[in-house]
Amino acid sequence: MESPKKVAEKVLPLTKEVKEKIRQKLEEKKEELKRFQLILENEGDRLRQKRLGDKSATLLVEIGELESKLRW
Repeated sequence: MESPKKVAEKVLPLTKEVKEKIRQKLEEKKEELKRFQLILENEGDRLRQKRLGDKSATLLVEIGELESKLRW
């Protein structure tokens, strides 16, 4: 059986890599949310506003989930 130190040496770089991927995805979602909010502000069509609002809400949930994963 491997020592805890050797296991940690293998796992820690992976954890950093995973967290970096989560951060990158989080930034992408935030940028996407900004785009949708800009479109939403400039859009007059009610149905389109509702769809964009729904998408914005979904993005906010995804951002929250990604941020919570980074806090582990």
